[in-house]
Amino acid sequence: MADEHVSNLSRRWFAVGALAACGCAHLSANSKSRAILDRAIDAAGGRAALNAAHVLAWTGTAVVHQGERRIEIGVETVVEPFVYARSETWLLSQGNSSRRTLEIDGMEGTVLRGGQRTAMEASAVTHERQQFAIYGLMRLVPLLDSGVVLDVETPPAAAPVNVRYALRATHADAPETVLMFDADYRLVAADNVVVNPETGKPPIPQRFLFEGVIEGGGLRWPRTLRILQNGQPYFDLTLDSFTPRSARR
Repeated sequence: MADEHVSNLSRRWFAVGALAACGCAHLSANSKSRAILDRAIDAAGGRAALNAAHVLAWTGTAVVHQGERRIEIGVETVVEPFVYARSETWLLSQGNSSRRTLEIDGMEGTVLRGGQRTAMEASAVTHERQQFAIYGLMRLVPLLDSGVVLDVETPPAAAPVNVRYALRATHADAPETVLMFDADYRLVAADNVVVNPETGKPPIPQRFLFEGVIEGGGLRWPRTLRILQNGQPYFDLTLDSFTPRSARR
């Protein structure tokens, strides 16, 4: 992710059989997707807590995978989903002297390093906006907005074994994403395809894997987030603190 150092995914089918276990197989397709979403919202802490969390902030550590190379970094991130993101990262081996800040504000993006601010290329800004959009989808309540399309999916064949339900979310400010939930309606994985940050290069298929729980502001949020790109490890994030906010500071 772009904590800086950071097609179609499956065919659409209606998961009537899978939904029978939640007692809603008789409902319409829209009702089925809403039933899954409502339960996922409850599992994440409830609508009131999610609505109050307009801004998400965390600290932690991450590993960036570059082939056989592992780069360990510290992370401080603030995200106002679909609007703004600032991610400060530094090499754990070098400390604050290596600190670097990536900032996405609307359609603009900059990198600050060593006191020098550099504007990002358009393709890189689009890539980062799409990457940070996953946090808006993880917040779940934006999926209740008008204009968002939710389709019930059969979980992809290669989905983690604990996946029970899946929703394809089409949101104007995010890549089309398949969100996958376990039997308790906890978010455990997601698939999407994002723009390549390098102009002219092919789009990048991704899988997100979520594990553990960290609590803040009444929310239950994944403690770890892993990203696979083209099936290969790309980015592993572990949160040390998680602080939802009502507004950016």
